[in-house]
Amino acid sequence: SVKNMSSELTSLLKRYNLSESDLKIQCEDELFLTLMSKIPSFEAAVPYFGFTPPEIDELQMDNQKVNSRKISMLWKWRSRNGSGATYLAIVKIFLKMGSQELAEIVLKHTGASNPSLMKKPVQVWSSQCLDERIMKLSKQTEIEVTKKTSLSEQSEMEKLKTEMRLKDEKLKQLEKQVSSLTSEQTTKGNSQPVFVQQKKAQASPVSSFDTDIDVSKMKRIIHGVLDKRYDDLCQLLSSTMEPLADKLFSVALISKSVHSIPTYNSIMSEVKAKMSFMNDPVKVVDHCTLFLGVISELGSPQRYAALSLAEEMSVAIEKDLKTRIDFHL
Repeated sequence: SVKNMSSELTSLLKRYNLSESDLKIQCEDELFLTLMSKIPSFEAAVPYFGFTPPEIDELQMDNQKVNSRKISMLWKWRSRNGSGATYLAIVKIFLKMGSQELAEIVLKHTGASNPSLMKKPVQVWSSQCLDERIMKLSKQTEIEVTKKTSLSEQSEMEKLKTEMRLKDEKLKQLEKQVSSLTSEQTTKGNSQPVFVQQKKAQASPVSSFDTDIDVSKMKRIIHGVLDKRYDDLCQLLSSTMEPLADKLFSVALISKSVHSIPTYNSIMSEVKAKMSFMNDPVKVVDHCTLFLGVISELGSPQRYAALSLAEEMSVAIEKDLKTRIDFHL
């Protein structure tokens, strides 16, 4: 009951020499990483964080691994509640769940009752992905988390690198052809080269398509493509995580908290979360175009990856929804 929960909260605060005002600070990633390995069941916890059955299904579809589901649940809860996603709020959630153990983990994390419990400054692993952070955390908490890179995954990365190199060579050939064509047209007295005319004809911001398509299915298809390319993107973007976060924050695609501690998973979680609230297919296309456009500005390999993702999304959407959508980068 509410009365019992209030009494239990008062007792815990007294035990840890804390007040409710001490806990009115926004939860941070360091706490979430600790809770991720402590929450016993995603299915049992997620309803208490205010997610509806369709939203729970979406979290499960977007995240195949159990730990990824838990951390995405926590990030999305914080993104949704903003400054209201405090230590106090999450303690109350755990008490409603009947888990005093989880509530105490949060209270201990504040370190207010004992200097030895003071939490360390949040480290910024700008060039590391969530899997690497999980491995570090597992050593501290004696949790066995193993990350294996199979030969097939290595082969996939080599394939991607080869594909990028071939596209680079093809781009150079096209540039030579364009230069030759432009020179030829100018020599003939045509002040408007054919290439420029074609470029203008393709300048519409969004391809025309049936706006009555199933938006939910469209978003699931896009999520599926991003999940399929998880390992490739994670490795490709790991060395440019800080500039990526700077650009995404400048166009309001990620929050300040994610910008301050950028990881691939936290960025993707917020990008997906924002898209999940869009019901207009045109806005979904604009959202994805903006995200892929930011990636393409990071360098040549990243641009090829963004173009490949855009084409992969277009093909997948056309196959399932019978509608061609082009993401103009």
